[in-house]
Amino acid sequence: MSWNTSDKQQRKILKISKMVQIFTSTQLNEQKTDLAKTQAELVDLKKTVKANEEGMKEAATKLLYLEAYSRRENIRLMNIAQDGQAEEPKNVEETLKMFLQRNLGYLDARPKLEGHYRLC
Repeated sequence: MSWNTSDKQQRKILKISKMVQIFTSTQLNEQKTDLAKTQAELVDLKKTVKANEEGMKEAATKLLYLEAYSRRENIRLMNIAQDGQAEEPKNVEETLKMFLQRNLGYLDARPKLEGHYRLC
């Protein structure tokens, strides 16, 4: 039995279309698998981002408390004229005590000065 060329072509077309269906089905399954993996990774990344944001908020709060604690008993006095207007103070503590008594009315100016220095 001899086949017509049109029958041969039709069979060839059928064979190619089946191969294309199998190929596209395989590709579709692979893409579905990749999509599922990507979605799982996205969920994990969102959890990580949320945890990092919470950690950043906690760190910022701790930093704020640390800064407040370190400044709690500190005072910075600027532009205090020194007697005689010398470039370098001879006695910073005495200059501050005089300023507190004279300008701020703090009569018993004996504050506890642990670290006092002049910034130039």
